[in-house]
Amino acid sequence: MCVNILACSCGSFVIPQRYVLAFVLTIGVILAYNMRLCFHIAITEITVLESGSNNRTRWTEGGQGIVLASFSAGYLVSYIGALLLMTHTDGKHILGTSFLASAILSCLTPVTVKGASVWGSLAIRVILGCSQGLMYPAIQLLLSEWIPKDSRFRVTSFLHTCPLFAAAVGYACSGYGIWYFKYWETIFYVWGVVGIGWYCIYLVTCYSKPSKHPCITPHEKEFLENNTGPPSIPVPLKVLLNDNSVAPVLVFFFGHALLISTITIELPKFFVGALKCDVNESGMYSSLCFAIICVSCIISNTVADVIIGTNMLGVFQTRKTLACMSTLGSMAFLILGSAMTSTTDVIVCICISMAFIGCWYPGPRVNISDITFKFGSLLICFGEGMASVTGIIVPYVVAILAKQQTLEEWRIIFIILAVIYVVTMIPFLLFGTGERARWDRSSISVQNDHYKGNIWQLSV
Repeated sequence: MCVNILACSCGSFVIPQRYVLAFVLTIGVILAYNMRLCFHIAITEITVLESGSNNRTRWTEGGQGIVLASFSAGYLVSYIGALLLMTHTDGKHILGTSFLASAILSCLTPVTVKGASVWGSLAIRVILGCSQGLMYPAIQLLLSEWIPKDSRFRVTSFLHTCPLFAAAVGYACSGYGIWYFKYWETIFYVWGVVGIGWYCIYLVTCYSKPSKHPCITPHEKEFLENNTGPPSIPVPLKVLLNDNSVAPVLVFFFGHALLISTITIELPKFFVGALKCDVNESGMYSSLCFAIICVSCIISNTVADVIIGTNMLGVFQTRKTLACMSTLGSMAFLILGSAMTSTTDVIVCICISMAFIGCWYPGPRVNISDITFKFGSLLICFGEGMASVTGIIVPYVVAILAKQQTLEEWRIIFIILAVIYVVTMIPFLLFGTGERARWDRSSISVQNDHYKGNIWQLSV
């Protein structure tokens, strides 16, 4: 008898197991992301002297920067290794091991941080990064077995966008949890225990291949066997990286990754340090910023689909318009916010900036699906790797430029960020394209050639 608790049926209706897998993976990505980002909130409390006590040494900005960058360093190493080695591996158990290790490490973080301070924090964050670096490559293996080829990029893109929602939920929960329980250690235990619970559900609901699933229907099994699997042609890696239409998108990916890393890693410290918010307010404001990005992403994506569908603008003209709105709008309001004197005005400007950032996802991000149906997931993986690089760079640079955490120092950071972001956008505007690449058309045909790249559509 099947123990799959999500393989329920109602009359003649049975939930397809590929939907179950997609749902469980979505929850897993959200939880895993919160295990990593809760430290960004907690560090604002870890580094503050306890009232009336001289027992705790305040970490320098440089020490905080090294610790915050350590996760990305571990993540990048294991992520690259996983991409190179995990071609014929069992995705289920690699993902499960990655997630269980992350949950256990989350529970061990308070003891390690208290016992060994900066060096203990650095070590635990590097190991956590190494464990989570295996996550997306393992997910990609599962998707190759469970998601039809013509839908795989959409599902991959959706899962890579889940961290936006995770941050919107996680920052608020973590900030409130620290404020309510009065101990920063609490959130690490909570996310760790919830993660272990997810792992138990994952073990009984998800399988490496349809052929191994005890509850899959014969119809779904046959459908997946005929429509899944890795590409049957070699990946044209050299062509991908040298193509004039791909390189501009990847350059723009780097600029955007730099911005996202800055607001993900450093925004809680900005609210606490520059705006003098408490930990609960910092969590709520950080959460609000990512919630605005999510809403903006959905709205701009819907508007873009209408514009393209009604031929008001061409595909790439729409992508370029959204790119300009995202880059110029977000940077203008970030710099304007840092020039304000009122805390309310600063927060309002930052929120408006976040709304513009949401335009990037249905713009340059989805441009990958315009260029290639076959290898879009691979290019998304390159983007994930670049995000890890920026996660190493950002904390170190912020620690150097914002030693006192003042608005004046942050204005310099935002100006530098704006220059880099605009520069990385220029190649996309000049050399990018919305046409499907010839080398992609010469590969095996993919269904639904007229698909425009809705990142929120999970069609399987």
